[in-house]
Order: sequence, then structure tokens, then C-alpha cells
Amino acid sequence: MVLLCFVLAAAAFLGATFYADARLGRVVRLTHDVSDNAMPSLAEIGVMQRTLASVRLTLGQQVEGREMDSAAFDDDVRELQEARRKYESYPQFAGEPEIWAPARPALDALPSVIAAIRSDAEAGRLVSAEQTLDREFAPAEAIVSRALAGVHRLNLEQGTLAARGADSAWSRTRTVTFALDFACAMLTAALAALALVTARRLFASEALRANELDAFASRVAHDIRGPLTLPLVALQRLDQELDGDFPQRPMIDRGIRGLRRAEALVNDLLTFARAAAAPPADASAPLRDAIAGALQDCERDASCARVQLDVGELPEAVVRCSPGVLTSIVGNLVSNALKFMPAEAGVRVVSVRASVDDELVCVEVQDTGDGVPEDQRARIFEPYVRGDATRPGLGLGLATARRLVIAHGGRIGLRSRPGGGAVFWFELPCRRDRNQDERGLHLPRAELDRSLQRL
Repeated sequence: MVLLCFVLAAAAFLGATFYADARLGRVVRLTHDVSDNAMPSLAEIGVMQRTLASVRLTLGQQVEGREMDSAAFDDDVRELQEARRKYESYPQFAGEPEIWAPARPALDALPSVIAAIRSDAEAGRLVSAEQTLDREFAPAEAIVSRALAGVHRLNLEQGTLAARGADSAWSRTRTVTFALDFACAMLTAALAALALVTARRLFASEALRANELDAFASRVAHDIRGPLTLPLVALQRLDQELDGDFPQRPMIDRGIRGLRRAEALVNDLLTFARAAAAPPADASAPLRDAIAGALQDCERDASCARVQLDVGELPEAVVRCSPGVLTSIVGNLVSNALKFMPAEAGVRVVSVRASVDDELVCVEVQDTGDGVPEDQRARIFEPYVRGDATRPGLGLGLATARRLVIAHGGRIGLRSRPGGGAVFWFELPCRRDRNQDERGLHLPRAELDRSLQRL
């Protein structure tokens, strides 16, 4: 349907353009008939009629023996011949050459007749001059006058018809062009509406697919986590009951580690599936409390990786999200930094910094590792993308952090750390009310300070 509407809109546009071009071509031709044929011809016909009458009047005066202005007479003769030349150079309407044909020989004979009349009049032979005027000039003048009147009438009629035809063609062209433009506009509007509906359906379908995928992942993770718990508890119980070294202990330890890795992967998948859920409107989390909790959760992994956790001065702020969400975001970023700390790194430190500005809290997690390669930065927050495939995990930690931050109206990003390493940061809306901050603390202030100092 979208393709069909596009084709119809394009066809209407091209049709309007071609029709208008064709009709305007006819208007141009009719206009040229008026401007290049009828009007110039009428002008030269008028000149010939005026100069011919003036020549006849001057010759009559000379035949009667009165004085004449020879220079003015010669100008009239030259103007008559020039007007004839111009008129015959213009295009002619159908039937016009036949009307003008008798005037050609008459005009050709006039110069010699005029010369004879003037010669007799100047020699005093007025009777002979008058006879030549009546017998030769007068009939030629009558023929030319009739021809001029005929072509004048024809050019006037044809010019009037051409002007009316141009006006009619222009009116029809405007009407049809407006109709085609309206049809084109309607088809374009229909195309836009259809595209909008299609886009909405596509977005709704994508959202439904994403929701179904999240629900499916959540169900699968939940269903798998239950069966994993029983063998893990059984192996741990067996490991506790069997004292000392025995041949089966390595296999039991290997089974426990494998089940714990599987449980961790399932938990990551479940957390990622739930990360895009809409946050509660009244959710709030103390920044210091959440960061302390996240670092306490990562303390064991940091010790195993021989990485020092460093915490800067944290502002007293309450973030507009649940404590679990904020702890999960910070924990995922810190865990990612610990996981990808190079074994050969000399300085092994992961630092957490936070600041508050314009009702936003910004948290930064810095590491002294190798940083993120340029070719991976564009996709580092996408699901199942891992910088090093040899590291454990599904590649959902950063993707989960990104979904949680975006779901709560924030931003997340990455930049290089001066001196080497990476800085992962995120921003979330916060509340600056101190009383509310105090009420939101989960730990007593003294205990929280001691916990941060120990980390």
C-alpha cells in the first residue's frame, strides 16, 4: 500500500507537470501568433495604408501644378517599400498569401509609374501626368488597398482568435493543474498517514516482541534457576559432610563451580529481562548507601582479582530510582571493570566518584586497565557484546546498566581515562532535599562512613 500510494503520488505529480507543460506550450504558440505575426503585420499594414494615401495625395497636388515637398515624398515612398518588406518577412496565417498575391505586381509597378508622373509634371505636361495617374496609378492603388484591407481583416480576426484561445487554454490548464495538484497532495497525505500507521504498527510490534522476549527470558531464567538450586545445595551439603581429602572432592568442587557459574548467568539474564520495566513514581535511593552496598558486594571479587577499590567523597543526594536499581547499575559497572582488569597491569585500582549538578547525579567508575578499543565503543552497551570472549559471562552487565539508566530517565556513556583505562559514567535525576536524604538512608551515618573508609 505504501508503494502504491507513492507510485500514485509520483504519477499525479508527473502528470500535472507534463499536462501543464503541454498546455502551456499551446498557450505559448498562440501567444506567438499574436506577438510575432498578427500584431507586427497589422502595424506594417497600417504604415503601408498611410504612406500609400500620402503618396496619392502628393502626386495629385503635383499633377494640379502645386508645389510639393520632394524630400517628404521620397520618405513616404521609402517607408512604403520598407513596410512592405517587413510585412512579407513575417509569418502569415492560412489564406493570407492568396489575399496578398494581387498586391505584389501592383506594388512592383508603382515606382516606375510614380517616376513617369513626376517626370511629366516637372516638364509641364500636366495632362499627361494626370492621365498616367488615373489610368495606371489609381488602379494599382486600388488593388493594393483592397489587398491591405483583406490582410488587415484576416490578421485582426486571427489575432483575436489566438488571444482568446490562449486565454481559454490558460484557464483550462490552471483548473486541471490545480485538480492534479490537489490529487497529488491528497495522495501524499494518504501516503504520510499510511506511513505513520505502518510505523506505529511496526514500533508496537517491535515493543511487543521485546516485551515477549523479556518475558520469555524472565520465565526461562526463573524456570532454570529452580532446578539449578537443588543440585547446588546437594553438592554443597555433600562437601560439608565429607571431611578430609577423598578422590571425589575435585569432581564435587568442579560441579559446585559449574553450577554457580550457571546460576550467575541465569541471574544476569533475569536482571537484564527486568531492567526495562517502568520505575515506580515515588522510588528513591540514597546515593552513599547504594554505592556502599554495591562496593561491598564486589569486595570479594576485587580481593580475588587483586584490585583496590577506591571511593571518593560522595555527595549526600537521593536518586530517583529504587535502591536495588542504583546498586545494580554501580555493581555492574564495577564488576565489569574488575572482570576486564589485565593480569599484567601494574596499577590495579577501580575508583568510584560522584557529583551533583542541575538536579542530576553523575557517577563515574574509573579503572586502570587497557581501556576499550575504538572499534568496540559503539557496541559496548549492546546485549551479548563482550570485549574479550575468553572472560566469563554473557555480555549483559553493561547492557543491563544501560537499560536501567534509560528506563529511569538518565544517560550513560564511556570515555578514555587520562593515563590509560576507561571511565564509565551515568547520570540520573536526583532530589536535593537534605531531610529527604536523611530519611532515605538505610544505614546509620557512622556505620556508612566506616564502611566506605574500609573499602
